[in-house]
Amino acid sequence: MSSENVRFLEDLQDPNWQLGEQAAFLMPLPGSWGTAPRSPGRSFPVNYLFWSPKARLRIVLSECTREVEPMTLCWFPPGLYYEVKMLSPNRVEPILRLRFQLRRGSHLAGPSSEALFREYATDAGSLFHACAESFVSSGKLGEYRQRCQLGLLSAYALEATSAPDQGILPPGAMQRLRSYVAQHLDGRPRPEELASLLGYQPAYFRRVFRATTGLSPRRWLLEWRLHLAAQRILESQGPIGDIAAEFGYENALLFSRQFKQVHGISPTEWRRAPRELRSSEF
Repeated sequence: MSSENVRFLEDLQDPNWQLGEQAAFLMPLPGSWGTAPRSPGRSFPVNYLFWSPKARLRIVLSECTREVEPMTLCWFPPGLYYEVKMLSPNRVEPILRLRFQLRRGSHLAGPSSEALFREYATDAGSLFHACAESFVSSGKLGEYRQRCQLGLLSAYALEATSAPDQGILPPGAMQRLRSYVAQHLDGRPRPEELASLLGYQPAYFRRVFRATTGLSPRRWLLEWRLHLAAQRILESQGPIGDIAAEFGYENALLFSRQFKQVHGISPTEWRRAPRELRSSEF
């Protein structure tokens, strides 16, 4: 864990630091939550954490948009503009939201200047409820419980940043990218869209993507789309030109040429070839 995060957890247990506003909410509501954009001279000293056992969320930050799966623990530090929106607004799913302040005088405390996300945070629900119970306590014992519960939840969230940066995509990221491309076949997604989906800056995304797959995002997009096209050709008896259009190709000749580059044979030959001669592993 970084020295900044360790210091934040130590400060959280330091009685010389004022433990300010705390509140926890169970929000079974559609819609969105967020902070207002910052204006000059104005800041937001509150830390926010969100977690939901079932709802998929769209996180809108100042520089990017990220979609997170259920059981992802999201931390927004003081001063960060964000919006949290449910991806299924017609379904009522519980969302846990917690906020707290930690400050000495005018100093604002947060673990990071950026949003933190911990996927597969299955234990966050019980920690959220423990925090909510401690917030209603009073006196020195109540404050001690509040600091302990917040410390546990904070440490759990900060584990997302405790491992050194391996320069590769986290588990589950590739499956999210494959699913996204499969759902937008005719739109021909761009590498920048994939970076935004995972909440990465494009340059960093290109670097970690190549380290993970050995391919550039653009090359991977081509090969994955043509892998899906190969499956479609075997499932359908329709003309190759129609399948090319289904995958966003206006020029069937370009589709055939790129298909042969990836699979070694033309789309027509692919349809006729015995199974053992096809190579569509991806």
